[in-house]
Amino acid sequence: MDDEEGPPLVIHVRDTLLEAEERPVKEVARPAFILESGTLVHEGLRRMRQSSEQLAVVMDGSKFIGIMTLNDALNNILPAAGERQQ
Repeated sequence: MDDEEGPPLVIHVRDTLLEAEERPVKEVARPAFILESGTLVHEGLRRMRQSSEQLAVVMDGSKFIGIMTLNDALNNILPAAGERQQ
Protein backbone atom coordinates (compact mmCIF):
# COMPACT_ATOMS: atom_id res chain seq x y z
CA MET A 1 0.00 0.00 0.00
CA ASP A 2 1.25 3.46 -0.76
CA ASP A 3 0.92 6.85 0.93
CA GLU A 4 -2.17 7.90 -1.05
CA GLU A 5 -5.43 8.18 0.85
CA GLY A 6 -8.34 6.00 -0.10
CA PRO A 7 -9.39 2.39 0.11
CA PRO A 8 -6.96 -0.39 -0.79
CA LEU A 9 -7.06 -1.50 -4.41
CA VAL A 10 -6.88 -5.07 -5.72
CA ILE A 11 -6.46 -6.87 -9.00
CA HIS A 12 -7.75 -10.39 -9.54
CA VAL A 13 -6.06 -12.42 -12.24
CA ARG A 14 -9.34 -12.51 -14.21
CA ASP A 15 -9.27 -8.68 -14.28
CA THR A 16 -6.07 -8.83 -16.34
CA LEU A 17 -6.87 -11.52 -18.91
CA LEU A 18 -8.01 -9.20 -21.69
CA GLU A 19 -5.79 -6.23 -20.82
CA ALA A 20 -2.92 -4.97 -22.96
CA GLU A 21 0.54 -5.82 -21.62
CA GLU A 22 1.41 -2.10 -21.50
CA ARG A 23 -1.56 -1.08 -19.32
CA PRO A 24 -0.47 0.18 -15.87
CA VAL A 25 -1.67 -1.71 -12.81
CA LYS A 26 -3.37 1.37 -11.33
CA GLU A 27 -5.71 1.53 -14.34
CA VAL A 28 -6.89 -2.06 -13.83
CA ALA A 29 -7.10 -2.04 -10.01
CA ARG A 30 -10.47 -1.72 -8.31
CA PRO A 31 -11.50 -0.88 -4.75
CA ALA A 32 -11.09 -3.86 -2.47
CA PHE A 33 -13.93 -5.63 -0.70
CA ILE A 34 -13.07 -4.91 2.93
CA LEU A 35 -13.76 -6.92 6.08
CA GLU A 36 -12.89 -5.62 9.52
CA SER A 37 -10.53 -7.90 11.47
CA GLY A 38 -13.20 -8.67 14.09
CA THR A 39 -15.63 -10.10 11.50
CA LEU A 40 -16.51 -13.75 12.16
CA VAL A 41 -15.49 -16.13 9.37
CA HIS A 42 -19.10 -17.22 8.77
CA GLU A 43 -20.19 -13.58 8.47
CA GLY A 44 -17.28 -12.74 6.16
CA LEU A 45 -18.20 -15.69 3.94
CA ARG A 46 -21.85 -14.59 3.85
CA ARG A 47 -20.88 -11.04 2.87
CA MET A 48 -18.44 -12.23 0.22
CA ARG A 49 -21.07 -14.52 -1.31
CA GLN A 50 -23.70 -11.76 -1.30
CA SER A 51 -21.28 -9.45 -3.10
CA SER A 52 -19.95 -12.14 -5.48
CA GLU A 53 -16.44 -11.48 -4.18
CA GLN A 54 -13.71 -14.11 -3.97
CA LEU A 55 -11.17 -11.88 -2.25
CA ALA A 56 -11.43 -9.64 0.81
CA VAL A 57 -8.90 -7.27 2.31
CA VAL A 58 -8.87 -7.57 6.10
CA MET A 59 -8.38 -4.28 7.93
CA ASP A 60 -8.12 -3.22 11.57
CA GLY A 61 -9.32 0.36 11.21
CA SER A 62 -6.85 1.82 8.72
CA LYS A 63 -4.22 -0.89 9.30
CA PHE A 64 -3.87 -3.61 6.65
CA ILE A 65 -3.99 -7.07 8.28
CA GLY A 66 -4.11 -9.43 5.32
CA ILE A 67 -6.15 -11.09 2.61
CA MET A 68 -8.94 -13.64 2.97
CA THR A 69 -10.07 -15.63 -0.04
CA LEU A 70 -13.34 -17.47 -0.47
CA ASN A 71 -11.28 -20.67 -0.39
CA ASP A 72 -9.69 -19.65 2.96
CA ALA A 73 -13.14 -19.13 4.48
CA LEU A 74 -14.51 -22.42 3.18
CA ASN A 75 -11.45 -24.34 4.41
CA ASN A 76 -11.93 -22.79 7.84
CA ILE A 77 -15.62 -23.70 8.01
CA LEU A 78 -15.82 -27.06 6.22
CA PRO A 79 -13.92 -30.08 7.53
CA ALA A 80 -11.27 -31.62 5.31
CA ALA A 81 -12.26 -34.74 3.39
CA GLY A 82 -10.22 -36.96 5.72
CA GLU A 83 -11.90 -35.51 8.80
CA ARG A 84 -15.41 -36.20 7.43
CA GLN A 85 -14.75 -39.92 7.04
CA GLN A 86 -13.82 -40.47 10.69
